[in-house]
Amino acid sequence: MTHDVFISHSSHDRAVAEAARAALEQRGFRCWIAPRDIFPGQDYGEAIVDGIRGSRLFLLIFSSATADSPQVKREVERAASQALPILPFRIADVQPSKSLEYFISSAHWLDALKPPLAPHLAYLCDTVGRLLDSAGPGPLMPTVPQRALPARRSRFWMPIAAAALAGVAAIVLAAAWLVQPRAAEPTPVAARQGAVPDISRSIFTRRAVPVRSDKPLRLRAGPAADSAQVAVIGTDEVFRVAPRQGEWWPAQLANGAQGYVMARWVNVLDGGAR
Repeated sequence: MTHDVFISHSSHDRAVAEAARAALEQRGFRCWIAPRDIFPGQDYGEAIVDGIRGSRLFLLIFSSATADSPQVKREVERAASQALPILPFRIADVQPSKSLEYFISSAHWLDALKPPLAPHLAYLCDTVGRLLDSAGPGPLMPTVPQRALPARRSRFWMPIAAAALAGVAAIVLAAAWLVQPRAAEPTPVAARQGAVPDISRSIFTRRAVPVRSDKPLRLRAGPAADSAQVAVIGTDEVFRVAPRQGEWWPAQLANGAQGYVMARWVNVLDGGAR
């Protein structure tokens, strides 16, 4: 059976893991979690491997107990070997060990350090939905193999295909010769200032809100006041920011839009600025 999310956790964090499972399943996501999904008499290690292999996303409930757990490390290694997206959900202010950091240092990082837990779980569900949507159906969805044509039939079509390609190439060359050269368009502001960093894959992201409640915050394409406006952030909208760059924060909205926001108009919620 294919699952949407494999939930990896230390037994010390079972209450949080079960709360995450309940929230995700209430949203319609199919979850695999131990020990619930291990059948009586089934080999534990074999069940873990099958659960990871049959899932589309790996959710890591991360705490100090997780950092010291050899079992969790093996599960993360297995998920990485299967090329599963790994989503760490940090419930304690600790950093991963070097062995874990090797696998999760580039992952999108969610913090749930400040109570209550419910808002963090809601944001977790939203993030899982976005990641699964962007990942597509996943590697375990059945595909229909293409039926190979007989060798004789393939040879019969080869001259026809070659002639058709030659005709298309001739038309393209003729059109290119007829079209007058166009003046180069000016480089957009965002391109001149460099691409926006993909903060969705940064380990040090934080939640933030606009400082002012009477004026929306502008998300810009680059770290400059004259950069093109990407979006307008609502006065009560929560978004993510990556490590600060001078007077600007790289930012990502809930809908995936990315850009820069001016630092003095941003209030960081999680653990201060980094």
